[in-house]
Amino acid sequence: MRGTTGECCWYHGGDWHQVTQLLSAEIRRVNVGRPVLEEDDRREVMRGIEERTPAGWLRSAALSVLMDPMRASRTGWVNGQHRAQAMIDAGVRQALFEVS
Repeated sequence: MRGTTGECCWYHGGDWHQVTQLLSAEIRRVNVGRPVLEEDDRREVMRGIEERTPAGWLRSAALSVLMDPMRASRTGWVNGQHRAQAMIDAGVRQALFEVS
């Protein structure tokens, strides 16, 4: 299964590189270089994705990163292990995390 898409689950069903590019562009548009993505920024990024990205896997995946973020804490992961594995399998090396 490693390195392929669509064989396991929804998370492995698309191109996480495109998701990362879409999120990066929208965050740059909204956030303009601030080091933290605030809640108002997150909502604006989501609005931009909903308005500019056709319905489908790419849009759903990008919104999932914002609505159900991967979370890391000092004691380990709280959410997002499977999504992160799908990203790693696709070769993505940077992702958004919510830190608690």
